[in-house]
Amino acid sequence: YLIEKEESQREIVKRRKVLKGIAIVADQLPVKYSPAEKYWAIFLNQETAFFVGAERIAKLLKLPTFFMEIHSPKRGYYEVAFRPLTAPPYQKEGHEILENYVKATESLIMNEPEGWLWSHKRWKYKREEVE
Repeated sequence: YLIEKEESQREIVKRRKVLKGIAIVADQLPVKYSPAEKYWAIFLNQETAFFVGAERIAKLLKLPTFFMEIHSPKRGYYEVAFRPLTAPPYQKEGHEILENYVKATESLIMNEPEGWLWSHKRWKYKREEVE
């Protein structure tokens, strides 16, 4: 069931009683959005912007979060594992969820760099250029 970004929070809250899981796919270049919609973290030794939407939803609905690892043991075959990332209760302030996500992503990339889709626009803009 696909939900447009603009409707996501409203729709997820509305369907929270039937909720089984949420997968959020975000643009690789969140710098074009307002400061309230992104969080800057050190990722692969560079200051990098991340969307905060998934973190907001998890905190709002008090949901646990998981990191989805995808491995390719051989050509054409994939293994998926969901690793616990965080669990409520969450602090109102802070970015524990995103920090854990950044660490898990870095670890996956370092262990299997050949499986990472290169994001050439990820560092196109520096923080001081967009804020």
